[in-house]
Amino acid sequence: MGCYCSKSPPQPAADEVPNVLAAQTHFTVKDVKALHELFRKLSCSITDDHFISREKFQLGLFNNSKKQSLFSDRMFDLFDSDHDGLIEFGEFVRSLSIFHPEAPQAEKAMCMY
Repeated sequence: MGCYCSKSPPQPAADEVPNVLAAQTHFTVKDVKALHELFRKLSCSITDDHFISREKFQLGLFNNSKKQSLFSDRMFDLFDSDHDGLIEFGEFVRSLSIFHPEAPQAEKAMCMY
């Protein structure tokens, strides 16, 4: 059972358009569109605001928004590249791209530090 976001999502910023994100990452446009659906479901899991908070991130990882975890905290910090406490769609896609099989090892190693 998925959630239904009743509000229209805000218009994406220019750097969050599927074609632009596909050009910046290791994903295809089709992949980016599929990731948008996943992001949409997770971002409206607790509140319908089109962002992923730390609480929603933990809910997605552990099916429990209250569980404390150093792993999820570090992963959230990696995904939240502008450190505003929220993961926007562009951050979500760019962060997942690091784990794509075609991402170079050097790119993967950079996220460890």
